Amino acid sequence: MRQLSILFFLLLIPISFMGQNKMSVSSFDMDINDPTANLQGTIVRDQNGDKCALIKVKTTEKGFSFDTGSLGVMKVDEDHTAEVWVYIPHGARKLTISHKYLGQMTYEFPVSIKSGRTYDMTLTTDQVFTATFDDKHSQRLII
Repeated sequence: MRQLSILFFLLLIPISFMGQNKMSVSSFDMDINDPTANLQGTIVRDQNGDKCALIKVKTTEKGFSFDTGSLGVMKVDEDHTAEVWVYIPHGARKLTISHKYLGQMTYEFPVSIKSGRTYDMTLTTDQVFTATFDDKHSQRLII
């Protein structure tokens, strides 16, 4: 009976690791020295005409989608090295981050999001590998 319970426990170990998060927020702070959210050319406005807050998501992966719920995300700009710029309206309380291979997570902001401010978020993720197969070059082995 004891051997059966040990075998059952060993079978559950891989299953418990399968459900773990593949991304997490390791830091989130307002950058008081970064005026990017207020510079001409990088200002984005929400539905009410107010300046959006800018979250610079520091990550090496691409392909994320972002959602703040009913307030909505105004713009996502992936044209930056190791960063994704996400413009959100002030007053947002959480950010849902989704990825095709890494899954989904919801991050609740520890501070109140203010209009026209720049925030830094460091997103830690597993690595995503894409394997390709070239079927034009094939060989046969005849035995």
